[in-house]
Amino acid sequence: NKKDIIKNEDKIKEYIKKGPVLFVTAHYGYWELAPLIVSLKLTPMDAIVRKLSNQSIDEIVEENRKKFGVNVIDRREGLKKVLQS
Repeated sequence: NKKDIIKNEDKIKEYIKKGPVLFVTAHYGYWELAPLIVSLKLTPMDAIVRKLSNQSIDEIVEENRKKFGVNVIDRREGLKKVLQS
């Protein structure tokens, strides 16, 4: 169905009901929008990210992520925080 934003959404929801889910993605397509869409349609989520070199833009991007329910984790702390979940 071309109107589906997330393929296999029902299957993903079933996995989420069982416990935490780890999404591993590549940086292509709409990779920057993916966490926002997942957070809005499926579940609030954490995203491990690298700070942008331009601090002003980084602040805007992080603010938008948080507005859509995405908790931002700096990549230097990512593995430790994921394992603590």
